Amino acid sequence: MFIKLGILFLVFAALFYLHDYLPRLFGFLGRRIGQLSRLGKELVTGDEVPDSVLAEIEAGAGDLLLIKALSNSPRSPKSDQTVSVDRIGAQLASKAKRQKIPYRFIVVDDPTPNACAIPGGSILVTDSLLDICSSPNEIAGVLAHEIQHIDCRHALNSLAKNFAVRKLLRIGGPMLRKAADFFEITISRGFEREQEFEADLEGGRLAKRADFDPRGLASLLEKLAAMEPLENNLRLEDIPFFSSHPPMPERISKLRKRFG
Repeated sequence: MFIKLGILFLVFAALFYLHDYLPRLFGFLGRRIGQLSRLGKELVTGDEVPDSVLAEIEAGAGDLLLIKALSNSPRSPKSDQTVSVDRIGAQLASKAKRQKIPYRFIVVDDPTPNACAIPGGSILVTDSLLDICSSPNEIAGVLAHEIQHIDCRHALNSLAKNFAVRKLLRIGGPMLRKAADFFEITISRGFEREQEFEADLEGGRLAKRADFDPRGLASLLEKLAAMEPLENNLRLEDIPFFSSHPPMPERISKLRKRFG
């Protein structure tokens, strides 16, 4: 009898003291179950879902990576060139599939012709690569290619394959740092061959939707191929933007076959 009364007392005491915490506990569990459900759908279909867990990680890790990138290659001061890149980039981004991505187009001061897409929406392009571009269509070709790496979720899908679900749900702090490190390695090593071809072709389609000539990237690649070696005897294969990509003639051939 006394044991039963003791158990009842403990139960009522627990309910009395925990009544303020139970709603929060159930809310926390509900959010985690919702995250797991959305994450599972994304991993199975490869399509982004509302309140995407992966997109949240992408944005946070991308911010960390952008800070590091700009510490190595500082942002160029505002000029006609940076204004033009902002305008062309915004026009392209308005036609991208992932409309919730806050695309940013940043010109950096660097003597090496280069461009890269940082997951989360930051597109970096060096002023020296822009100096080689002779038309808005060529600039659009470069930016559209980089947008498509983000729009097609190339780095994000690779991240999802390489991190356990339980780790992906620990958003913040060390998790974002690990994701940023993974993105940095992915960018430095280069995307897969088929992803680069996809970025080329989808970039051309994006440029066309945004009222640019889809042949802009092919035109720039042909110009660069004819310029070798570049200044200081620099070869394209030594430049990160080109060294990790498929062979230039093959890229040009595919682009010309598709867009003329």
